[in-house]
Amino acid sequence: MFTYRSWNSSTDRISCSLRSSKTDQSPEVYAPQTPTVSLYPPTEILEGSSVTLTCSSDANPAANYTWFKENKDSPKSEEQMFTISDITAEDGGLYICVAQNKLGQQNSTVQVSVGSGSVLMVVIRLIISALLTLIFLVVLFLKIFRRRSSEESSVIRSQDEDDQKLEGDGPTSRHPAEDETEF
Repeated sequence: MFTYRSWNSSTDRISCSLRSSKTDQSPEVYAPQTPTVSLYPPTEILEGSSVTLTCSSDANPAANYTWFKENKDSPKSEEQMFTISDITAEDGGLYICVAQNKLGQQNSTVQVSVGSGSVLMVVIRLIISALLTLIFLVVLFLKIFRRRSSEESSVIRSQDEDDQKLEGDGPTSRHPAEDETEF
């Protein structure tokens, strides 16, 4: 049995084989590589929603994961995936993932930004206000247009009626009372 007790760097990979066999090697063992961290959703998180932080690192034996929040000593999670539900502004900040096995450890960070949602609410209110204003203007325009159309048609009808009366009262018309003459 042979024990190797000295590591030159965290990127060292070690495997064993018998001197007589170049093909039969043990699997490599190595400390965790620098972890990759991500969050979902990958944009600003709104208060009340949830976010999942994920950490992964290539290591053999497999790494164990621990999540810390910056300036806090106690771990937030000891899982590869860490979900914060019903997030608040206080949950925002820098999170650190530590990937560790018996051969070493590496860490990476991810920033969690929590928004109040006020910008979204302002945008929604502006859109609703614009739509209501547009509806009001369309209704107003239709009422004015209908009123004008109604007034114009009544003026035209009135003029037609006046024209008909004038035509009926002209010199060529014959009314029996007008034909009788008194002496």
